[in-house]
Amino acid sequence: MSELQKTVLRVAGEYEDETTFFSEVLIAHYGWESGWNWNWHDGPVLRMSAIGEDKYRSGQAALSRAVRRLAERGLVSKERVSTGECGLYKRSAVVLTDDGKREARRLRKA
Repeated sequence: MSELQKTVLRVAGEYEDETTFFSEVLIAHYGWESGWNWNWHDGPVLRMSAIGEDKYRSGQAALSRAVRRLAERGLVSKERVSTGECGLYKRSAVVLTDDGKREARRLRKA
């Protein structure tokens, strides 16, 4: 399992029954800073201009592949979550499956 996949499980495992936004994983894995936070349930938002377009797109692509592989293993499901006022925005997120929750707990103990 890649370090990025482990980060997905660790971050999502902090709140097992919650949706974890991709931005939360990218902040934890790469140390990027949040641009702003609209409100508590929308999660952090990343600003491509602050990170750099190439770096931002590369990180997003790597995370997308990591999540796809975790989903193929039955550890997460990928979601598109409506956020913002009236649900105007769609954001990528993950939710742990029962197997994913067990794996996240195992990683936290390691």
